[in-house]
Amino acid sequence: MNTETNAGNEGISPHFSVPVKDLSPVFRTYGESKVVGACKDKILRANTKVANSSEQIMKDSLLLSGITAYYEPHTFIASNLFNAYLPDFVTSMTIDGKPVIIERHGKCSEGELKKFNDMRKLYGFYMVVISSKPAQMDVHRYVDEYWFIENGSVHGKGEKKEQMEIDEFVEDIFMRSKLNSELLNRTLAIAIDIDSEKRAEAKAKKIEEKEKQKQKKAKGEIARSQGERLKEVLRTDQHATVSEIRAA
Repeated sequence: MNTETNAGNEGISPHFSVPVKDLSPVFRTYGESKVVGACKDKILRANTKVANSSEQIMKDSLLLSGITAYYEPHTFIASNLFNAYLPDFVTSMTIDGKPVIIERHGKCSEGELKKFNDMRKLYGFYMVVISSKPAQMDVHRYVDEYWFIENGSVHGKGEKKEQMEIDEFVEDIFMRSKLNSELLNRTLAIAIDIDSEKRAEAKAKKIEEKEKQKQKKAKGEIARSQGERLKEVLRTDQHATVSEIRAA
């Protein structure tokens, strides 16, 4: 596969054209020129350890094609703090001005698909899922592309067959994309920035909820205390006046 025929500089998507000075300090920390440094141990290399044989096949195909990628570079929160997503392969291939994430997956639940959709909507990536299971629902509501490629070791087809199908997939998407490491790093930087802001908001909300619960508990204790005093007054003097009850 000839990577030179597809290399090129695609213009920065208007969605990510905000000047650095207008972004938060987190972005200036994880600016596009520094993402490689911050995530240098996440750059996909021959010695990168991946989770399973299917990810190993995907890794080998990307490396053979000369495609720059990060493997699990950052855990992003999705719709809430407890719905996090760690993307598999975040690549320098771009489609429609968005870096391509390749997720090698088994059966996708609706909850997982919603996480993938957040990576599109919240963070600006082009989401591709390669699943070992046929689609069970309208997956294109959640991802940009859904490919069904069986896991060779699980389905008895053999890893060589799976490798051939993955190579064909990589060649197909490679020919439809442009390579742009600068856009990859910039998008990843902004995504990390957005994620940090969402985490800060979620933390502040959690603290606020705890304070509300604390105040509610305190009010409940005051009410219980007043109730006990009222009972005591009525027990000792059933003819107590309202003013006497309040004074108690």
